[in-house]
Amino acid sequence: MKALETYSQKTSRLSIEVGGKIRERIDSYLHRMFEGFSRNRIQRWLKEGNICVNGEMVKKNYITKEGDKIYINPSFAEPIRVEPCDVSFDIIYEDENIVVVDKPAGIVVYPGAGREKKSIVSGLLYRGVRLSRIGAPVRCGVVHRLDKDTSGVIVLAKDEYTHLKLSQQFAEHTISRKYIGVVYGIFKEEKGIIDKPIGRHPKERKRFAIVSDKQAISHYRVFRRLKDETVLLFRLETGRTHQIRVHMQFMGHPIVGDKLYGGKKGKEEENIKRQALHAYLLSFVHPAKRQVVKFVSPLPKDMRNLIRRERK
Repeated sequence: MKALETYSQKTSRLSIEVGGKIRERIDSYLHRMFEGFSRNRIQRWLKEGNICVNGEMVKKNYITKEGDKIYINPSFAEPIRVEPCDVSFDIIYEDENIVVVDKPAGIVVYPGAGREKKSIVSGLLYRGVRLSRIGAPVRCGVVHRLDKDTSGVIVLAKDEYTHLKLSQQFAEHTISRKYIGVVYGIFKEEKGIIDKPIGRHPKERKRFAIVSDKQAISHYRVFRRLKDETVLLFRLETGRTHQIRVHMQFMGHPIVGDKLYGGKKGKEEENIKRQALHAYLLSFVHPAKRQVVKFVSPLPKDMRNLIRRERK
């Protein structure tokens, strides 16, 4: 009991409150909150006593309820093991709690299985930017990500408290994320909603597909019709891996230049060397300021040139 009291005192500032009425196993709930962390890792944290609920240690099958307070001990985080590296990208905004980056296409957010030397995380460390150790050794500060060949605005946390609060907003889908993309074919309808679940492809592990797994909802609206393509604006309710790309393939209008989901057209595309998808807007409640902040990334040159060439 004494150990638990000491633990609670240490972690009182690193707490999150469960919102909504959805009841869920705590390992599943936290798995959704922490970018890229496996359920096994979450379960180990619970077993080691680095996570408790309402001041009590709980098992992995504990069912969360609205109002539960989850306390997380930041000392469990591993040391950062990303090698700093000089990477070219722009920082849109930075303060004591967050850093907002305009990620170019061709750069990963953090080193993955390929162990890429250049990443947004390695570039920030090279510039001396402090990042949260939640997500270490390689995903330090990362609360969400973009695909390697998708450009646009992302936010990283500089301290553990901010990391938890941002992760909660992403998990509860209260963050606004908007994208612009160019797809093959002409859309007749002006707008629509795609509500199709997404999960790992049953045969190809590098791909995702429409399978009965996690709910995925994408809103789209026509921005401009080109000669043989359509420029769409997307708003995501959920943030599944490859969500827009998978939904557009399902609709029969894959993203231009998308070799993974675009079929033959994606492989033959010459006007752009990557999928024509850009995250242009990110808005959320700043954990420290408690105000809504909004960040915008301008459309990159390769997508501007693509749209210009494909106009009617």
